[in-house]
Amino acid sequence: MEDGVSGYIVADLEGALAAVRKIGNIDRKQVRKYFEQNFTAARMAQDYLTIYERLVSRKKAPLAASSGVLNWTKITSPSNTT
Repeated sequence: MEDGVSGYIVADLEGALAAVRKIGNIDRKQVRKYFEQNFTAARMAQDYLTIYERLVSRKKAPLAASSGVLNWTKITSPSNTT
């Protein structure tokens, strides 16, 4: 999600209430455009192919969020939670 474009990112209940009050400011065409650029089956399949190609080529460099591949994830390693 892109804050103010495809919705609002909030940290707490007060933020959620404020976001609901201004949801009418979100342009539905921009929401659709953002979705089509980031979450269509074709786009996501291309991201998976990019990952698989890197794995097969055995490149040592780790995937970076800035590469555009799965940049929407923020997964914490289980080893960091203990």
